[in-house]
Amino acid sequence: DTLDAAHLPWINQLRDLALRHLAPEGRLLLWGYRWMTRLFEAACLALLRVPTDQRAAWLAGQPPAAQTLLQPVAAHFPTLTEPTAEALAWCQEYIVQQTDAPYPNVQG
Repeated sequence: DTLDAAHLPWINQLRDLALRHLAPEGRLLLWGYRWMTRLFEAACLALLRVPTDQRAAWLAGQPPAAQTLLQPVAAHFPTLTEPTAEALAWCQEYIVQQTDAPYPNVQG
């Protein structure tokens, strides 16, 4: 139940901290990361299928953490009414870059 896309910014921040401590040729394995990014991608697809004049209401019906992560998607694609490969690629890049940790006491 903790594999939630809403945790991705926190996981990304921890990922970035861990990467600083890897030995040369070291690998960082993130259990469940792809699952969480797929959950986010599915949420992006759902959002982008909502008519643009109904997106604010749709977002308001989502959990607060989802609203925080999806609001930039809605802002970036204000007129897109059908998801495209380019939009999904943007969403994928966006989520792996997010590092605003939703949990306190996580410092870089």
